Amino acid sequence: MTIVLLVGARPNFIKAAPLWRALSRLPHIRPLLVHTGQHQEPPMCDVFFNELQLPTPIRCHLPASAHRRPLSRMSLAAAIEPLLRTWLPDWTIVIGDVTTTAAGAIAARRVGLPLAHVEAGLRCGDWRMAEEQNRIFADHTAHVLFATEPTAVTNLLREGIPPERIHLVGNVLIDALFQTLPAAQQKSWSCVINQHLHPDQTLPLKDLWANGYALCTFHRAENVDRPDRLQRLVRLLLGASSLAPIVFPVHPRTEQKLRQNHLWAALSTCPALALLRPVPYSDMVCLQKNARVVLTDSGGIQEETMVLGVPCLTLRPNTERPITLQYGANVLLELEQSSAIMAHLKHFWFTPPPPPAFPPLWDGQAAERIANLLAAQPKPTPALTKLCPSSL
Repeated sequence: MTIVLLVGARPNFIKAAPLWRALSRLPHIRPLLVHTGQHQEPPMCDVFFNELQLPTPIRCHLPASAHRRPLSRMSLAAAIEPLLRTWLPDWTIVIGDVTTTAAGAIAARRVGLPLAHVEAGLRCGDWRMAEEQNRIFADHTAHVLFATEPTAVTNLLREGIPPERIHLVGNVLIDALFQTLPAAQQKSWSCVINQHLHPDQTLPLKDLWANGYALCTFHRAENVDRPDRLQRLVRLLLGASSLAPIVFPVHPRTEQKLRQNHLWAALSTCPALALLRPVPYSDMVCLQKNARVVLTDSGGIQEETMVLGVPCLTLRPNTERPITLQYGANVLLELEQSSAIMAHLKHFWFTPPPPPAFPPLWDGQAAERIANLLAAQPKPTPALTKLCPSSL
């Protein structure tokens, strides 16, 4: 059985690592790792393949327009399709909600190949978000859907997905977290900060940093692509740095937007705010585990902080990870609620952290369940479900 595992962006690389290992352990399965090229910069790509011990991937031949960023779903699908036609795999696996996820679903549908979606059924309810569109398209194209939490199963059933296609398996991101945690625990957070400090900054990590730090990450288009919201975010971070030192690993696209909007200098000259270059996964886990509180717009970090027992403030009007709210590990706040954000930041800074929470099946074995289920699946016919059911 040949299985193509499609990856393209940082979150894919992390979640693909336990999947690759689980598939490789089954003797009758030949997994092929394919990198679409959505993220090509070494800090966002090569470092993860090396650290997570992934094999050198097969790379798609991107079209001439690939120098334009961001890459579109259709341009990535056009690059994936010839590879799928060459191998005609028994299964193509897409992960999560990035552009590569939807592009892989498009390519598999064109070729008429069976598709599996890992992390299926997550919904935030905002169709304007590219991530939400990617999730829904992949779910309504896939023949097998692997869900991380019960709410995701409910969403899929409500949207008309036949129950026999849906499997609640746990969370491969938590598999990756458990596998990386021993290495992360051996690291010193201050050494990690010094190692990855942005060249524009020179911060001595003493006195001010003696009692720890708050960690923040922001990359979602709705927060960084709009100049007014990006300006509001910068004001918030500068205000929060008066209460607690802030560590900010900066996504390349976020840095680009900050510079374009003449906001970079305000952050890089703040003595209580450490701007970092993109960090490897084990270093990011180290920073999360040792933070007093995390501010983010990332979906995966909401889940990781819950398992690590670190309070999380998600600065978005919605979340596709409702289980983090149900367990009380995450607080949802809009960026405009600056007073409430500061109040929560202060509360978590001076309050003992919550205990780690482990939802059912978040036990580090999700990838094994997925591999075994795929190995036992009969190859489906290429008939596909409708893409926009009336229930949506």
